[in-house]
Amino acid sequence: MKREDLDAIIAKLWLVIDEAESYFKDPKSTPADKKAWATILANAISVLNHGLMLQKGEKLEEEDLTGLFEKVPEKYVRMVMDFFKKAESESKQADKPVGSVYEQVRELKFGDPIHIWWIDASSSQNVDINKLPLPNHNVETRKEGIPGIFVTVQKGDIYHDEYLVYWTDNMDDMSYTIESVPLVVVKKIVKVSKEL
Repeated sequence: MKREDLDAIIAKLWLVIDEAESYFKDPKSTPADKKAWATILANAISVLNHGLMLQKGEKLEEEDLTGLFEKVPEKYVRMVMDFFKKAESESKQADKPVGSVYEQVRELKFGDPIHIWWIDASSSQNVDINKLPLPNHNVETRKEGIPGIFVTVQKGDIYHDEYLVYWTDNMDDMSYTIESVPLVVVKKIVKVSKEL
């Protein structure tokens, strides 16, 4: 998407938000109208949030969201907030395509034996960088069918990327060797019938 297209979309979303505010204040608006506009406003704020993330790399701050919700009559604030949370949740699910590793992970339970396929960074020596494209083995390291026992998916503290966490060895019931892989580089997870 071009930057100017994104800017135009964001400008239109602000207009939709202003329009919603005017309908909430219009004495001719029925409760049904206001409920419909609550949904429109919540969806507009959610899309705006994602648009700003693409445009500036950051979403609306908490005080910005509070300011937008203040445009709504008090009676409808909870409704708009609930619709907003639902829209945000649906948007996150839509970002994770059907059949993806995100869907495969949702099917796993703690202790499930798995095999994992992922791609990793590569380091090579004595490579002629004047001959492009480079051989694939100089660019991509494939990890295929790596066994493990599923533990969880957990987000990192700083960048909030999701990591697949699994254990590979245990000394006793309290001490395990674990490994983690960013889900974004995982290509496939297969649940297997036998434990390690």
